[in-house]
Amino acid sequence: MNPTICYLICCTQRCGSNFIASGLINSKIAGNPNEFFVDHVRKVLGVDYDMLEINRLITETMTPNGVFGVRIMWRTFLELIDKLQQDSRYKEMSAAKIMSTIFPNLHYIYLTRKDKVRQAISYSKARQTNEYYQTIDGKTVGHPTRTPTDKLKFRFKEIHRYANNFFKQDENWRQYFRDNDVNTFSVIYENLVEKYEQTIIELLKYMKIEIPDEKIQIQSHLVKQADSISDKWVRKYHRRAKLYNSIKPLLKPLKP
Repeated sequence: MNPTICYLICCTQRCGSNFIASGLINSKIAGNPNEFFVDHVRKVLGVDYDMLEINRLITETMTPNGVFGVRIMWRTFLELIDKLQQDSRYKEMSAAKIMSTIFPNLHYIYLTRKDKVRQAISYSKARQTNEYYQTIDGKTVGHPTRTPTDKLKFRFKEIHRYANNFFKQDENWRQYFRDNDVNTFSVIYENLVEKYEQTIIELLKYMKIEIPDEKIQIQSHLVKQADSISDKWVRKYHRRAKLYNSIKPLLKPLKP
């Protein structure tokens, strides 16, 4: 069976891509969007073959109605395009043309997060613990490296660098969409949290995925990871940033 609908969730780390993907996956009609173009992710998922075997990837991961989805970060997107352009069939094509050629009836979902500081803090915590998300049944994705007695370390420069990097990645995505006249379904993480099921339903309708008459399950199976530590770090970051901004004429610029 050939795919009827394909979509890319264009995103950055810790902006809710797992959150939105879990609802799409649970619907059973919207593919199984994961980071299939990241080597170690494919191995974990049992999709253990080359990232360029895209036809096989689509066939083996799409839902029975022919819908295929994938989540992709900006850096991974560049790596994928670079590898594909080494193929003579795609060498002279633009990135957008390659995508539309490889993925039939392609839709772009642009997922972003307004609060880049909270996003950066979430990423810093995940990097320190190697815990990237938890499910309602207690499973942790990642390989936890921290014991309950280990303390997380607040690192202002690191968080600042992550936040700036997320801004840059978002701008790269938006520039790609502008340059290639790409229409997107845009989702803001903060709005997704408030209107989760409504957003998923709107997304299914946008892609013209036929929704069965019976009620579909689109609840997320993930547990919110932000906690009192996150809130404390947000306040601490803004205090440090305010101090830094007041004395930065005397200092070298803080490199992102």
